[in-house]
Amino acid sequence: MTFTQEMRRTGREPSSRTLTRVIRPSTTAEAVSLGIPPRQPVVHLRRLRRADGQPIALESVVLIGACADAVMTADLTHGSLHDTLGRAGFVLAHGTATISAAASTAADARLLAIRAGDPLLVERRVIVDQDGRRIESTESRYPADRYALDVRFDVEGSGVPAAETP
Repeated sequence: MTFTQEMRRTGREPSSRTLTRVIRPSTTAEAVSLGIPPRQPVVHLRRLRRADGQPIALESVVLIGACADAVMTADLTHGSLHDTLGRAGFVLAHGTATISAAASTAADARLLAIRAGDPLLVERRVIVDQDGRRIESTESRYPADRYALDVRFDVEGSGVPAAETP
C-alpha cells in the first residue's frame, strides 16, 4: 500500500512537499540497489510527506532513469508517485523492506518538527516491476510517535499456504 493510499484509508489527507527532484548519475550504492551500472542516470526524488498538514515522513526515492519522463513532470504535491509510474507503464509488483530505528538528525528534526535525537522508524525498500526489474529504491524516515508500520508475514512450517491466511 502506498503512503497516499494508507493515509486515505485512515481518513487523513496526504500531501507532499518536494525538496529535490533531479536526474543525476547513480552512486555505487544506488546502482547496486537498483541492479544497474554505476553512474547510470537515475531520478532522485526527496519529499516531505504530510497527513492533514502534519509532517509524517522524509522520503528519499531513487528510480531508474527510464522513469524520468513521467516523474519529472508529475504533480507530486497531491498525487501518488506509484500512480504516476503506473500511468507511464511501470507495473510495480512487489518489494522487500528493512525496518530499523535511528535517532533524528538536526536536518530531520527541522523538517519533521521534532527534536534532534528523537527516535525515528527508518524503512528501506526496493520495489520491482512485474518482470522482476528493480524500479525504485527508497528510504523513508518516520517520527516514531506519529507512525506505525503494519507488516504481514507468513509463519514458516505452518502448513497453511500464504493465500489462505487471513
